Amino acid sequence: MTTHDSNRQGNTALYIPENLHLESVLPSHLKRYQDGAAWLIDQIFKGTHLANRAEEDGYVPLKAAYLRKVIPDRILMQMKQCLLDQQIIETDNHYVVGQKSIGYRLGPQYRESSHRRCPISDPKIIERVNQLRRGDLSRLSDVHHYLFKQFEYITWDVHQMFSIIDGLADRVDLDTLQKHSFLASQRLAAEQLINHDWVPTVCQYGRYHSPLTRIVSECRSCLRINDQVPVNLDIANSQPLFLGLLLLEKTNNPEKAPQPIAQGQYGRSPIVYDEYFSPDVAKYLQLTQEGVLYDRLSRNSHISRREFKEKLFQDVYYGHNWIHTDLTDVFEQQFPTIYEFIRQQKKNNYKRLSWLMQKAESRFMLNGVCTRLMNDHSEIVILTIHDSIMTTPEHAHTVKIVMLDEFRKVGLQPTIRTESYRSSVSSVA
Repeated sequence: MTTHDSNRQGNTALYIPENLHLESVLPSHLKRYQDGAAWLIDQIFKGTHLANRAEEDGYVPLKAAYLRKVIPDRILMQMKQCLLDQQIIETDNHYVVGQKSIGYRLGPQYRESSHRRCPISDPKIIERVNQLRRGDLSRLSDVHHYLFKQFEYITWDVHQMFSIIDGLADRVDLDTLQKHSFLASQRLAAEQLINHDWVPTVCQYGRYHSPLTRIVSECRSCLRINDQVPVNLDIANSQPLFLGLLLLEKTNNPEKAPQPIAQGQYGRSPIVYDEYFSPDVAKYLQLTQEGVLYDRLSRNSHISRREFKEKLFQDVYYGHNWIHTDLTDVFEQQFPTIYEFIRQQKKNNYKRLSWLMQKAESRFMLNGVCTRLMNDHSEIVILTIHDSIMTTPEHAHTVKIVMLDEFRKVGLQPTIRTESYRSSVSSVA
């Protein structure tokens, strides 16, 4: 197996379109700032394909003050104009003070090009780029630094990973431009993981993002932790379960909330929620903890479980309140209290519920589970994919117990499944 240590970092490198050769397009007075131009292109490229920062028309907003931290102000204007004149980049030339920065995107000739890793050598540019990186890292919490450090113990089967990504071209059902952007994001995430060319980001909803959270799940089979094939601990029905956690939190009344399960009681004997909630809420919490909500709702469905799950989120959890389908009718009939709770959370903004669920998930996984593992089991290597945790087989039981214990504190007892990259999924709860 061809492997690569993810912590083995070469020279500072950027990512630019493969068909772009800056030494050929920059005028003589700007050639000495070629690495600065490459960094600007890198910011547009990554903003388009990785950070989900591009607007609907493809423009990536970039703050002028941020750009000036790497490229001197007297050069920045000349450089941008040169790149615009050469149609290497385009701009919407639109900003609103305090609200929107000017947006940039690659020109048509470079928009669908493959990318290449571009080492830079200018000491001043390297230091400024690294200073920005140090600044980004300084804003992370202890648990975020802990999770970032875990990547030092990872190796990759590089050939197999890129074979998987190349094979996606014939499988994804997207138009040409969307397919190119998707494949570019996957190849870029893979290269960042291999070369450790990335810094974690934490979104406004508290989620921890890395190239591992962005790359397709099939590529996880190419990953090794300390030369071992990892396992993935996955919370069954996780998003519906975190909605249940939101409901428990919003009761905000200790007398009307289920008491935490006694520590160490992890058998399949769930709390009797009928004592605290209406029958439909009790049934919803029971089904999500057993991990069978999707199966129960899709009993009479004629579509696959995966399609049903996507439609459930599209119509019920994350869609507009005005959406009315057979599925919303079924959900409302079986869980009227839950359905009304969902509608209330989306009353003024249909996206609000998804934000709340992501916040509940990140609070629980990062502030709860991962912080416990950092403090009590720092010898265990873990990798997070939002609501699931990868680790080595010998530590799977310990990680599972910590996860269940954190759920116990909030009165929940979910099903946690162990996904082996050597075998199929099996329940361990």
